[in-house]
Amino acid sequence: MDQESWLSCEKTAVLQGGFVLANQICQPEPLLSLKKEEWDQIGCPIVNAIKEICEHSLKDTKDRVHWRKRILCIVWSKILEVRNKEDIDTRWKEDPLFSVQNSLPDINHTVLFELVKSMSFSTIYVELLLCFQPAERCEELKLLVDHVTSSSTEADVKLLLEVWWEILKGKRGYLDALDQLFTTQCSRSMMSTTEPSPLASKRFKPDPESTCNATDLSIEIKLQNISRTVSLKKRDEVLDGFDLIEIIREAQRDLAATLTPAETKPRGMTFIQAMQVTLEIICSWEVMGLLKMPSNDPSVMGIRLKDSLDRVLTSLEQPSHAKDLVGNGQTLNNLRVTLKGLTASLSFTLPESSAAEVANMSITILDHHLEGFEGLPGLFASKLSQNFSETEWIQCLERNGSLFQTKELLMTLISTLTAKCQSDADVQHCKKLKDIIVNLFSHLSLPDKNATLSEMLSISRKGLHGFLPSSVTIGFSEKLNLAFNSIIQSGANNSLDAAVSAVARVAFQNPEATLRRCCHMAVVNLGAHTLIGEILQQLSGLMSSPGVQKDNLLCRCLKDTVWSKLSSLQEENQFLQFLAELMKCSRTGSTGEKLSFLRPEEVLHVFVQPYLLPASSSSSNLEFCLRLLQCTLSQETRSDSVHWIMSCSPFPLLYCLTQLLNECSRCWDQAVESEMRISMQSKELLLSVLHTLGIIVGKEVARAPDAWSRALFWLYSKVEELDWTVRFYLMDVWGNHFKYEVPNSLLSVCDLPEQEWSGLDLPQYGQGTGLVAWFECCALSDRVHEAMLESLSLNLLKPDEVNMFGKGLLVATCQILPWCTSGEWERLLKVLQELLLSDKLYVPYSLEYVDFLPLLDLRSFAGELRLSVFLLRIFQLLCSSSCSDWLPPQGWAHTGRLYANAMRGIISSVTEKIPTTPSPKTSGTCSQEVLFVLTQLFCHVLHVQVMIPGQPEALFLCALEILTNYESVLSAYPNSCSALQGLNTRHFFTTITDNLNSADMKAALHQKIAQL
Repeated sequence: MDQESWLSCEKTAVLQGGFVLANQICQPEPLLSLKKEEWDQIGCPIVNAIKEICEHSLKDTKDRVHWRKRILCIVWSKILEVRNKEDIDTRWKEDPLFSVQNSLPDINHTVLFELVKSMSFSTIYVELLLCFQPAERCEELKLLVDHVTSSSTEADVKLLLEVWWEILKGKRGYLDALDQLFTTQCSRSMMSTTEPSPLASKRFKPDPESTCNATDLSIEIKLQNISRTVSLKKRDEVLDGFDLIEIIREAQRDLAATLTPAETKPRGMTFIQAMQVTLEIICSWEVMGLLKMPSNDPSVMGIRLKDSLDRVLTSLEQPSHAKDLVGNGQTLNNLRVTLKGLTASLSFTLPESSAAEVANMSITILDHHLEGFEGLPGLFASKLSQNFSETEWIQCLERNGSLFQTKELLMTLISTLTAKCQSDADVQHCKKLKDIIVNLFSHLSLPDKNATLSEMLSISRKGLHGFLPSSVTIGFSEKLNLAFNSIIQSGANNSLDAAVSAVARVAFQNPEATLRRCCHMAVVNLGAHTLIGEILQQLSGLMSSPGVQKDNLLCRCLKDTVWSKLSSLQEENQFLQFLAELMKCSRTGSTGEKLSFLRPEEVLHVFVQPYLLPASSSSSNLEFCLRLLQCTLSQETRSDSVHWIMSCSPFPLLYCLTQLLNECSRCWDQAVESEMRISMQSKELLLSVLHTLGIIVGKEVARAPDAWSRALFWLYSKVEELDWTVRFYLMDVWGNHFKYEVPNSLLSVCDLPEQEWSGLDLPQYGQGTGLVAWFECCALSDRVHEAMLESLSLNLLKPDEVNMFGKGLLVATCQILPWCTSGEWERLLKVLQELLLSDKLYVPYSLEYVDFLPLLDLRSFAGELRLSVFLLRIFQLLCSSSCSDWLPPQGWAHTGRLYANAMRGIISSVTEKIPTTPSPKTSGTCSQEVLFVLTQLFCHVLHVQVMIPGQPEALFLCALEILTNYESVLSAYPNSCSALQGLNTRHFFTTITDNLNSADMKAALHQKIAQL
């Protein structure tokens, strides 16, 4: 506050005139030496000046209060300046009150105290007094006590009690500009005082026992008390300029002061001394007749006295004072008798405010957001709703919505709305209240929204609408459509926070309907699964709590809305990706554990386990369930905790998967009606899932073998009923508990250690089937494949044995190939390549597609050519009349795909041996050899395609790929082939191609050949 604002005002001149006139009257003595008894003659000009300023020229109550405080601030600051004798050169620079103080004569504390007493400024005096530090405050209070106890009058006693009461009430909850200014003045005064205060050791100390608080009082009693006080003040005071808000604040402070121990209390006085002083004062006042009150017309002071007496009498009965009363029982009894007698004399009837008065008071408090009434919004939302008209109550609620933005108050309002809907309340009012509640929810923070959603969901899966009749919820479907259409249309342009808020708003009204729409949108709308997943990850309140809800609401919604309606691979993929997004551990629980919106075990329970039994579903559903299972197993888990799958019956699950795997051997059998055949794609997925699950369970078994030993042996005994190869897929589960069991015939072609391997007597593996079993083992896993190669018993020095091995392996491959997955076939191809490289497999290369001996060096391509010839021999045997009825069309198509994959690997190996971009050093390097090998491979592929029933398209595409590579080599190395050779080659390719049945395939290949 600058100096000009204190000076450029006629009111300051009036104040100055009053003091100057009083100083003249005081002559020849200065006003600084004024004595208490001289005030009545000398103080009149000052009092009149202040009345002129505060009562006659100001009509607004707030302005009057402000100027009263302003004047007292000036007067007290002048006294501090006189007392401290601060340097004038410093003051005029730093003191904002310098000019106005300089215009006043020097004054003392007597002027201040008498001015406060004459003008009833005790409240303002205490407000400024509390701006001092405790030590200085104590000094000022001692001066006041000395003043009022000297030649005391009734007015002095009144002043002392009023100041005492205001000090007990403590500081207000805020500091105005004058408080801040005077605090600065007090600080400057303290800094200029170099000597320590002699009363510092007697300053007021904080009371550590001040634990009671006015907030302990119920809001209903508090409202009743304040309403009563306001009513009495309206009755007793002039209504002109009646400041209701300030009256309410003061009534609240008065109530708090009567219920809360003072922040400070004097030292050096015992409890007994305090009782004695109290007893003396009461007796003295009774003699003086100061404690008489009208019995039928109580005042605010009378009610406060009666309440205080009741509390003191109750306090005196507390055992905590027992140690203070030893030897002083008579004093205590005298005090009790006196207080009880005084209480009996106050026999007036306590007035009660009407329900309407309390209701109006609550609206006033809410509208002005008064502090200290924390329980009022809850009372207003519940009991007080019955004391208003519907319109008035709802309007107040709407005006003060920010006061009701908590989960607890929302739940209270929901209870009130439910009660109104069950009564005969107007439907429009109920709809209005519902809209207000929804708006309040929308303004909550995200954590509070989630807490509210969680509590609502624990009561009803339909949320707010679970409590309301349809007449109130009508129109929700349109709002739901609008919310989601807006989110989908905005897409990436919309902020995630806005989308989360929009979904939370409709979810609060009906979680089930909202989740159903989320599920539908996530699966049907292209790309929407990511956005919907991110939104739901933010809304943890929609998560189903284990043990609270019987089943997961999201899973139920998914099952009801989309599970049985997935109509395309795209929808299946979006469904899968949506679940994967929700299973991500994106949140941290209260104990640090990772949490996801949707727990993998819930997905397993709802979408996987019911559909895994061979007789429970179709092959397509099985494949999708396996994808879901793989997805759940791939979710992040804590390495230091037991994997969640161990709580989901993992050993029966493993057994169920092995049963399915066992059924895969019948995949090409003719299916009986209502019987499911597992596709080769499902088998591939099944092996992957079994491998992943086996590793997880195996780790847990190794961590606590004793806990799982019984289940482990149970699983082994069940798997013994299945094909012997199935057990190998559970090697990670078995650990070191069991030996590898293989047909006895396998042991005749392998040298396997007895401590790890044992034989099985199986009827279907008789004499001469050892290589079949050996090759089956090679397909099982990389670890077993390596063991089989290392232990193979084959004497390379015996040509007959090597020759028989090659023939036996040819037959074994024919028997195994059609039932191989692509992964197993890749493993077998590696075995064949290693056998060829080590000369254990003898495959002579015949020039059956060559008219003349080529003068080329084909040694670097020997492996590729021999492997291709071996594959050709396999299909010559497989497609012979003796095997013609082995496979259905789907089986032949699958076998053709496996062969095409193998040939693509060979083609890639061949083309890698020649640079794609020629250089002087590499020009012509083996380009002719590559062209020759590609020609041979083309012939092999078309030969096999012609032999296979149905001539699979996969081989046609493989042939096109060979021609493309041939063309690339010719383009890079044009000198590799003469014009005549090119003509002959095109003629040769065309002749081979003519053997195909499909006219479209032939036309495509002819066109490609013509471009060479």
